[in-house]
Amino acid sequence: MLRCAKLYRSWGYPYVFATFFFHMTLPRRLTEPEHDAYRPMAEAFFAAALQYRRRVADICLFVQAGPGAPFMLAERIPLTA
Repeated sequence: MLRCAKLYRSWGYPYVFATFFFHMTLPRRLTEPEHDAYRPMAEAFFAAALQYRRRVADICLFVQAGPGAPFMLAERIPLTA
């Protein structure tokens, strides 16, 4: 946990480099009953896709003009050597 805190302070996000894992950010914390209901469904739905390695070629920044507005692509940043 200390490493994630250090990464957060350095990069503004705790899951970068070796600590990165696929995750989806939710707008709020799930209640325990919601977690118990949704986690098995999400694991089953994504199981096949998560078996494959992915190459990340770009980072995309999305913005939202206000609550309820759609997210819009603000910038696509290619990751190059």
